[in-house]
Amino acid sequence: MTATGTIKVDAFPESASRYLEHDAIVCIDIILATTTLVTAVAQGRRAYPVRTEDDARGMAGLLVDPLLAGDVAGRRPEGFDVWSGPAVLARRADIGRPLVLFSAPGTPLILASAGGPSVYLACFRNLSATAGAVVASGHERIAVLGAGYGGEFRCEDQMASAWLARSLMQRGFEPADHATADMAKCWADADLSLAGWGKSAEYLRRLGQREDLEFVLSRLDDLELACRYEQGEVRAVELGTPLDGSPPDAAEHRWLPAPAGKVVPFERGRRRSSSPRWGEAVPTPRALKRSNGPNEAS
Repeated sequence: MTATGTIKVDAFPESASRYLEHDAIVCIDIILATTTLVTAVAQGRRAYPVRTEDDARGMAGLLVDPLLAGDVAGRRPEGFDVWSGPAVLARRADIGRPLVLFSAPGTPLILASAGGPSVYLACFRNLSATAGAVVASGHERIAVLGAGYGGEFRCEDQMASAWLARSLMQRGFEPADHATADMAKCWADADLSLAGWGKSAEYLRRLGQREDLEFVLSRLDDLELACRYEQGEVRAVELGTPLDGSPPDAAEHRWLPAPAGKVVPFERGRRRSSSPRWGEAVPTPRALKRSNGPNEAS
């Protein structure tokens, strides 16, 4: 089979400048920015990610009755309406209010990628739809960038990036390097509940944001929605209308990580010593149940 293109997985907002000449960049910040923004678009709400807290206030001043959301070091900034997570947003009925979101490092990653031709947003909720949109749009060089935090490529972003990369590899894309191939293999059969053992998940629990954590861990490919960042706004991509006019194939290539369709919410009783890092073997859920070690964040 002739290769469709190449896929490269990397991380951190400062890495985005290396991929601006790629056909597409897919930004991933599972906890919390891309999950919140994709959820907002799924509501029919307009959504504007921004780079800084001050930018959020500036953008809000240009909109009518905006919903200002964000967090800085675990606190909601003064004058902001809501925290940056998706759970409360999903319950709100005021979808006519445009969302302005500052949530580092996810929204800075999106803005740093904006110089590229096409910028997509992905989370656990829309991995298959994003892969379908990328393929249908005819992109050949794809970079998938996890937001990371504190110099670490967080496990939930690794997981989503690897699943997306594997989905594209199944459709004919070649990994751009050994690191990308190893990551796709490492996380191929991982259970979604492993994301509940990472440092980002532990951070949400410390802040009392368990509802947002449960929201993230209980929704896998539940949206047939691809999202692009363009002209300062996150917008839905119409999967039935490829940007280059080629025949759509998103519906033909729906993919779920193994075990297919299985979503296991995080269970406090499961313990493990550490979550997998890039290139390390991933323990199976059965192995996790046997472990009696302390719960250490990845």
